[in-house]
Amino acid sequence: MLFLDLKRLRFEHNLTQNELGEIMGISPSSVSRMESQCLDVNTIQYGNLCNRFGFEIVDNYIINNE
Repeated sequence: MLFLDLKRLRFEHNLTQNELGEIMGISPSSVSRMESQCLDVNTIQYGNLCNRFGFEIVDNYIINNE
């Protein structure tokens, strides 16, 4: 499982939940749930983020949720 601090990523890149959802290929309500409940990011969503921001940037938002 991969957990990202999506809220911090979104704020630091001045994105709305709608904009982040478009990048990730999910709805704004899914972004909201992922931010509030610390849900994991799947491979496609991670890939979409990396395509937009680059691996180095996205990997800065990985959190250890063990």
